[in-house]
Amino acid sequence: MCKILKTYHEACQNSESREAFEEAAMHEAKARLKKADARNGFNSEAEVKAYLRNSEEADLIERSYWATEASEDNYAQSQNPHIAPETSFELLVGSYIQEEIARVLDEVVSEMVEAENAQTEQRLGR
Repeated sequence: MCKILKTYHEACQNSESREAFEEAAMHEAKARLKKADARNGFNSEAEVKAYLRNSEEADLIERSYWATEASEDNYAQSQNPHIAPETSFELLVGSYIQEEIARVLDEVVSEMVEAENAQTEQRLGR
């Protein structure tokens, strides 16, 4: 990781530096998620989703809710002008990680609901 010289608040004063800050944070978030998935034995997002499909739909919805809340909280904190640049960056990375977790969970829930709807329609002969 490169040395972070500005806070996210400072980076947002210029569209180019904001984009660079956000891109670096997103890159770091994806790299960390990929490492975490590998540590947990998953080689792809498809494998993560397959594993999650064994969970209860309500549990996935709750986990997505809390990931979204954490993402929003980290994002708001990352904009604090009075924190260290590294802290600001880490908070934005955390926001993106939680956002990505919520996205995957939401996609799995959507797939589960679609499958349930298809089974219902099939039973009803539609």
